[in-house]
Amino acid sequence: MKQLSIFLFLHVFAVSISSGQVKKLIATDLLKQNVRHDFAIGFGNFIGEPSRFYVYNLKGFPNERVGTGFHVAGIYRKNSASFGLQAVEPLFSLTDIGWTNQVNFLQNRRFSLGMEAVVGAAIATLSDNAEKETRQVFFSTGEGIGYVQEVEEPKVVERSTFFLFKPSLNASVRLFEYLRLQARGNYRFLAGRSKFGSRSEMDGWMFDAGVALVIPCPEK
Repeated sequence: MKQLSIFLFLHVFAVSISSGQVKKLIATDLLKQNVRHDFAIGFGNFIGEPSRFYVYNLKGFPNERVGTGFHVAGIYRKNSASFGLQAVEPLFSLTDIGWTNQVNFLQNRRFSLGMEAVVGAAIATLSDNAEKETRQVFFSTGEGIGYVQEVEEPKVVERSTFFLFKPSLNASVRLFEYLRLQARGNYRFLAGRSKFGSRSEMDGWMFDAGVALVIPCPEK
């Protein structure tokens, strides 16, 4: 409980500062350069096994060198070990959710090289695909109207939550006016206690590559 309280405090503190930065940029009409949607696929080694993960960033750029926004990344795969827990067909997932800030220290019309840092939460889940559990999900059809449907999912055996800090070095190349090719090398640091496996097995290097869609902000 003490570690969870510390994690919640650090997470709320970091997100509130970042959110305040964005609100200030909007209020002062500084967030006018562009908005970027980053999509990437990457690879890393987690819990002793190679893993493929997916990355999405939504960042606003007040200028070409500085960006800030939302980050999410995820892994979902079968796992060979159950860590001594009752899981016949173990499934492992690891989700990163946080706020990212980027600064480019080399920049020209075609190429950029910079540093990026994500602060947020990492959620590791061990599930059993051999045993299902049902939960009710609300599907909206618009304007508050919708329906509730029961959905079967693999049973959650154990879940761990960590504080996440993920610095990275990233490079991007402009292919077209609204499309950039990019690659990142980052290292994830986790703080907290793991309820299965070892926390150190969820730290480590991650590499990803993908594209960024650049959407110019309309001038007022």
